[in-house]
Amino acid sequence: MIIKTNKKKAIVIIVFLCIVIIFCVIALVLKQGQNSKENSEKEEPTIIEKNDENKEEHNNENEEIILPEEPTIDNNNQENNKPEQETPVENENNTTQNNTGNNSSNSNNNSSNSNNNNNSNNKNPNTDNENTTKPEEPSSPIEVTSTNINLNNYNSDIIIKKDGTYTLSGTLKYTVYVKGDSKITLNLNGATIKSKTDSAIANIDTNELIINLNEGTNNTLSDGIVESDHDGCIFSYGKITIGGTGNLTVYGNQVDGEGIATKNSKITINDGNIKIYSADDGINTGGIGGTVSINGGNLFVQAGGDAIDSNQDIVINNGVIMLIGGSSGVNSSLDADDGYEINGGTIVALGTEQIVLPISAKQNTLLLGLNNSIESNTLVTLMDSEDNVITSFKVNDSFKTIIISSDKLTNGKYHLYFGGINNGTLINGVYKDGTYTKGNQILIDNMNEFIIDNNITSYIGS
Repeated sequence: MIIKTNKKKAIVIIVFLCIVIIFCVIALVLKQGQNSKENSEKEEPTIIEKNDENKEEHNNENEEIILPEEPTIDNNNQENNKPEQETPVENENNTTQNNTGNNSSNSNNNSSNSNNNNNSNNKNPNTDNENTTKPEEPSSPIEVTSTNINLNNYNSDIIIKKDGTYTLSGTLKYTVYVKGDSKITLNLNGATIKSKTDSAIANIDTNELIINLNEGTNNTLSDGIVESDHDGCIFSYGKITIGGTGNLTVYGNQVDGEGIATKNSKITINDGNIKIYSADDGINTGGIGGTVSINGGNLFVQAGGDAIDSNQDIVINNGVIMLIGGSSGVNSSLDADDGYEINGGTIVALGTEQIVLPISAKQNTLLLGLNNSIESNTLVTLMDSEDNVITSFKVNDSFKTIIISSDKLTNGKYHLYFGGINNGTLINGVYKDGTYTKGNQILIDNMNEFIIDNNITSYIGS
């Protein structure tokens, strides 16, 4: 009996131990499985993080490709394109406007190319020209003391600080600054100054600036397309006087800039063969103004704004003058706050809508406001009752108002024609030394003849 009882106890203990062992094995297996899962979960974020890094690096490389070109690259392109950019600067007013349209189109092309690098080989080569509208800041000007200045020797802005007379020749792609005490004279002796950042010539003080055009020389000035504090190709805080018998062509390219401009001072033209092409006013005395005086020479102005604009008055004493105002109705060929007077000279002044009578005229002056515009490059001729040509002209802009003043205009009857043939020589828009074959007559409110019986006569169409 005792043996059976002990045997039963042993069996129970053995069973219990087996159960314990089984539970231990199961627990161990479960624990190993959990550790394996945890290890697997720990490794997985590392792999994801690594993949993200590779992906991020790959995206960054792509972003660098589509970003706009670095400033350094732009500047190099600008420098390399400088000669090509000279050409549109010298074109007349209609071509500069096409170039602007082209600039707008080029800007769109740049945006498209930056978003499609696979088409980079098809990039419009003209898109780099947009950089010329954002030139680098000019370097500090170099002071020049020599009275004979060869502009070819300089690769930066230059400045003249002492009163005196200086002769300029050669080519400069920067600005000539002037800052004297009383008066500085610049003799232009075959000078070409084409700045991309500022005026071609800027008098930054109130001293007088005299520009003399040496006989037999051709001189060209142009300023940058971007706006600057000096809003004229020739700019001065003091008065400007221009003379000499040489030739001068001025390109005022700033959007709101002028060909020749002063701030609070007068402009006097005594002589010279001068052509001005400007995006805004051709000649302007701003601020409190100053008198614009024309005493002689041959002057041709084609402006996007007023041909001549004075915040005081305009006085024309002599000279052969062709003025073409802008196409906007608020602009005119002659605009002066205190009026303008004509004392002599041969004048043709054209505009689109606005026409202002002179406050005085010492020679007969005829003002015509046409019913319809005359198209660009149309020959227009004024003849007297005996078919003598008073003036015959053709310009590359449309117009609707005409001012003609000449000592050839005597009291009598006149007729105006468009078209026909003039076999003379076209100089600054006006024909010289030729004969005219009549075209079609121009009427104003059905009137076909204009009678002059006073110094100031006007016919303004309805």
